[in-house]
Amino acid sequence: GVNACRFEGPLPSEIGLLWNLTRLTVQKNRFTGTIPGSYGKLAMLEQFTSEGNLLSGTIPISVCDLTKDNLRQFVVDCYDKRKGIGFDCQPHCCTLCRDVQ
Repeated sequence: GVNACRFEGPLPSEIGLLWNLTRLTVQKNRFTGTIPGSYGKLAMLEQFTSEGNLLSGTIPISVCDLTKDNLRQFVVDCYDKRKGIGFDCQPHCCTLCRDVQ
């Protein structure tokens, strides 16, 4: 994973091309924007944790659909109205929504 590496900017959409990827952990960086729709192509993904960033917006349906297959741990920051970051986790999408720190 790339946890606490001080990365900034958007999550690279090219990660969606890594079709054999099983774990994607990007916690405690400064990633901005939203989760790319291309991540919905990661059919082998079992774990995706992204809390502790500046991500927000809508989680793509294709990414939520991964929880019906192999994705057993999908952790994001909950939406924080004051800070304007985080996600409103729809039912049957995120496995855990953590409060923004």
